[in-house]
Amino acid sequence: MKAMTLVKNFMTGMDSVGDIVGRIEAERAKLAASMQEVERLEAVRVGADSYEDAQAAESRLGRVRWEISRIDALLPQLEARLARPIHDAGGGGGPISL
Repeated sequence: MKAMTLVKNFMTGMDSVGDIVGRIEAERAKLAASMQEVERLEAVRVGADSYEDAQAAESRLGRVRWEISRIDALLPQLEARLARPIHDAGGGGGPISL
């Protein structure tokens, strides 16, 4: 079902406000969790008993930092989609804000 929605949105160029807001909320939740994970992994890295353990934590930190960067770049794009006129079944259209 989600695949069909993605295809429809791609073909029509329209997303529902609820879908966009839901995606923004999900990405913000991922961002918060990732930031907490960075703090935890920093503590693990600093307190590691071996170089290998510290390197494993550093490797995971790199992945989490990448995820944070990805979300930081994506959120403004999603928020901009809310500012564009969105045409719904009611014939509306116009800027939408959170």
